[in-house]
Amino acid sequence: MRGWQMGRKMESVGRKAKLSWMTAQEFAKARESLGISQIDLAAVLDVTKTTISNYERGAIPIPKVIRMLVDAAVAKKIRLK
Repeated sequence: MRGWQMGRKMESVGRKAKLSWMTAQEFAKARESLGISQIDLAAVLDVTKTTISNYERGAIPIPKVIRMLVDAAVAKKIRLK
C-alpha cells in the first residue's frame, strides 16, 4: 500500500509528505451533501467523471485545490453550480 492509500492520505510535496485533510469517503460524502452528481462536479472542476470516481474510491490522491474548493462549498463560502 502506498503512503497516500493509508488512513489519512499522504500527498507528496517535493521531498516532504503531508496529510490530506479529506479522505475518499469524506470527499464522496461532501459531494453528496452538496446534492451534485459526479458528472456535474467533474464539469465544474474541469476534470472527468472518472477522475471524480477515482477520488471517491481512493484510487488517486485528491489535489489540495480540489479539497479546498469542496470544503468551501460545503461551508457555503462558494457555490459550485
